[in-house]
Amino acid sequence: MAPHSAIGAIGAAVYLDCKITLMSDVGQAFDALISIEVELGKIKQVYLSAFSAMRPDTDYRLIGIESQVNPGKLAELSDPIFYPGRQITLADGRLCAVEDLKPGQKLLSQDFAEQNVTCIEIKTQRTQGKNRPIWISESYFGTDRDLIISAEHRILYPQTDGSHGEQFIKAMHLYNGTTIDWLEAGFVESVQIRLPQSI
Repeated sequence: MAPHSAIGAIGAAVYLDCKITLMSDVGQAFDALISIEVELGKIKQVYLSAFSAMRPDTDYRLIGIESQVNPGKLAELSDPIFYPGRQITLADGRLCAVEDLKPGQKLLSQDFAEQNVTCIEIKTQRTQGKNRPIWISESYFGTDRDLIISAEHRILYPQTDGSHGEQFIKAMHLYNGTTIDWLEAGFVESVQIRLPQSI
């Protein structure tokens, strides 16, 4: 724990324990990281950091646990990462490719709030193992170009059990080896958007 931290004991060790997937009573699924604060060999506190806003007085169902977590996920808690070509909704309703965003532009968050872009960082990311993004052919969704998205990015997809409605499915679970595949190992550019709050 850092000296300026508002929670926890200063100097205590904090470990990333696992990643969990939760679902709200209205079917919204999202991930969260669980960290533990350890002092003198004993667990003092357990912290949950969600990738989506959690609503008070709402029940959430635990639908998944992953004990092996890439520490890089911590960076996504505050600043979301996308890949070139991804369309972002601006506050005025227009779409803009993420790589064309400029500081000062206003984005529309998932809860329909406006947020200002403070900084855009384009980085070169090594693609290997679980860090490999998913490639989706333009023919699959009928888009005007191929898509490259995070393997854990959730896509609104029709129910596959014959029931009505849609569900959010991680891109990695749509893999078919032809029109949806893991990006080849190597390097790819990623775009990190810095915001006052995560979108």
